[in-house]
Amino acid sequence: MADSVKIQVMRKLEEILAAIPELGSVNRWHGNAIDLELFKMPALFLYEEKESRDKRNRLAVGVIRMHLMVFIPLSPAGAVSFNDLADNLQGKIHNALIGTAELKGLVENL
Repeated sequence: MADSVKIQVMRKLEEILAAIPELGSVNRWHGNAIDLELFKMPALFLYEEKESRDKRNRLAVGVIRMHLMVFIPLSPAGAVSFNDLADNLQGKIHNALIGTAELKGLVENL
């Protein structure tokens, strides 16, 4: 049996984000406490909202709301270095998400 569109999208997003060399790790996470010492930094966590059991929930109408969290360690260089790294990562993540032809056919509005 083929995977659902939701599972295909999640796997493809994880694959696309893992290809960004500046990220230490990409993880699918579902709202539990995160022990950052267990993950290579900078660490990105990707998860979708839980669905309600309503007849017209997001999944039924074809909407998946994604959340991305990125954790970056503070370096001895201070806040300026942190801000530069955060801005650079934000741009790389944005470009990876909107510039990927592999998601076409799976998602419409990213």
